Amino acid sequence: MPEESQQVLRYLPERAEYAELCDITLTAEGQNIPAHGAVIALHSGFFCNMLADLRSGDCKHESLGADGKLCIKLDDHVSAEDTRLMLAIMYGQILQLKSAQEAWAMVHLGDKYDADILFRISEHKMCELGDSLYFMKPSKTTALSSTKENVEDGTEKWLDAAMWLGLADRLGMEDLRTKCQCIILQDIVANSKGDPVKPELLLAMASLNNHGASPKSICDIFGAYVR
Repeated sequence: MPEESQQVLRYLPERAEYAELCDITLTAEGQNIPAHGAVIALHSGFFCNMLADLRSGDCKHESLGADGKLCIKLDDHVSAEDTRLMLAIMYGQILQLKSAQEAWAMVHLGDKYDADILFRISEHKMCELGDSLYFMKPSKTTALSSTKENVEDGTEKWLDAAMWLGLADRLGMEDLRTKCQCIILQDIVANSKGDPVKPELLLAMASLNNHGASPKSICDIFGAYVR
């Protein structure tokens, strides 16, 4: 197999014979990404149902590519890079994510494709990065929960605790939910100077609501603060 092809297929196990057994093609950003239907069906309820329908329904012929394999076109906003990362996780080639940005991408694909394995690996990464999360924006002179490096290299936006709390509430990621609540409470206490009715607190509550945090999470946070 050409070196370039091996690089593109790095989400697959190294044995060349394994790639020859791919029976489906995922298409993202115009790129054809071969995979094994049984593997992605094992980890994704969405793909499991789709492949069952394609292989048994009247539309099977229309879904075949030029090579005779089933072809699934992913949504336009799903990148080829994220698709390969998703597959690498499903194949067990990647056991840990590198960044909050990767976790953000994978948790959304997990939600889209009903893939619990993507939730678990994303939650693990964000809990690992817990001390880098922030709620109130770090000032130019003071970095609260976010490090100076995070602000300067552009990763700050992926470390918003309110943003992650909204997802954790909706998707049932309890460990991440607890971590985000702690970070948010710490930032509120550090910035409120003991006055629970300050405008900053009202803005903080509005921010939590806008990010989809559940009423229970909001009450838990502000109840703890008042106590």
